[in-house]
This record gives sequence, C-alpha cells and structure tokens, in this order.
Amino acid sequence: MASAHYIFGCVDCDLQRSYDSPAGDYAYQLLDGQQLPMLTGPSWCADCRNLSPAERLPSAEGEAALLKTLLCLRLDMANLLKEVPKKRPWWQFYAKPVNGLNQLESQISQQEQQLDAYRTLRAALAERASPARCLLCGSTDHQPLTLPTKPDQPQVLSITHPGCGGQLTVQISKQRTQKLGQKQLFDLEGRQFQNS
Repeated sequence: MASAHYIFGCVDCDLQRSYDSPAGDYAYQLLDGQQLPMLTGPSWCADCRNLSPAERLPSAEGEAALLKTLLCLRLDMANLLKEVPKKRPWWQFYAKPVNGLNQLESQISQQEQQLDAYRTLRAALAERASPARCLLCGSTDHQPLTLPTKPDQPQVLSITHPGCGGQLTVQISKQRTQKLGQKQLFDLEGRQFQNS
C-alpha cells in the first residue's frame, strides 16, 4: 500500500527529513485482543532529537469537526435532492441518476464510518492518564507538527527548529513509498507491547 510522503526542512539550516504517513501501521490492542486503529501524526521529539511519528489523542474538538463535516455533507445531499422532481412521468422512470448523488452518498458513508471509529477510540481512551507519546521512544516530550494543505508549496510552520532557531517547513512530495512493515501494537496508555 502506497503512503503519502512529506519533506520537513528548516529555513535557516540544511535540515531535511522525510516523513511517510503511517496510517494503519499502529494500533491499540485491548485486553480482549480487539485492535483499534491509532491516530498518528508527525512530531518533533525532544528525546529522539528528530522528527518522529507520535500519537494524536481523540478530543471533543476533533469529534465536533468530524460531525460538522458530516452535517455539511448531509445538507448538500438535502439541497441536491430538492432539485429532483418528486413525481416523474412514466417515460422518465429509467432516467439517468442525479449527477453527483452517488459520490455524495459515498462521502457521507465514509464520514459516518470515520466518526463512529473516532467515537469508539475516544471512549476507549477516556480513562487514559498519560499524554500522547512518541511512537519511536515512548517520550511524552514532543511537539506535534501539522501536515500541509497545499500541494507542491512549502508551508512554514509556527514551530522553531530546536537547536537552530529557524522555522520548520513542510511540503508534500510527489514520491510515494510502499509500506511493508508489520503493524505495531500498543496498550491504551501508548506503551508498546514487546514482541514475544
């Protein structure tokens, strides 16, 4: 499976680090053996002194943003269906489907699944005591970094490169990488299970 590839840099030095989106590479394992996909993102880890993947813990704000997107999609669907005549003459029975309807239905279904998964994860982590961790060393001393929204343009982040003082930048790379790694499992406090 190909993953998105990002390049982080610094405006004041020659720092350049690659980051591949690790979607599906990390999961929480519950006591009953069930696995829940982990939300992850890039961070600058103080202990690794490097760019590393880190947990992103679900929040009320994150859930509200997903719900807002879903409600907007449903409103788009309602507006689209308003334009369709309710009663069609018999000769229009086999008329072409409404333009964009299938795509919108698919987007709504995907958004509903994403919201359900987010709520399940949020409920599972409700009793968690520790903050998000670096997934390489387990440190909680890391600073989350954002991913770019505009392709092909470096985006300056409001984060200073530790030890340098320059601003960190990020951009999407046209390169895609193949994922071959095995899924890594963690407990609900973000501690990695040791391979037996």
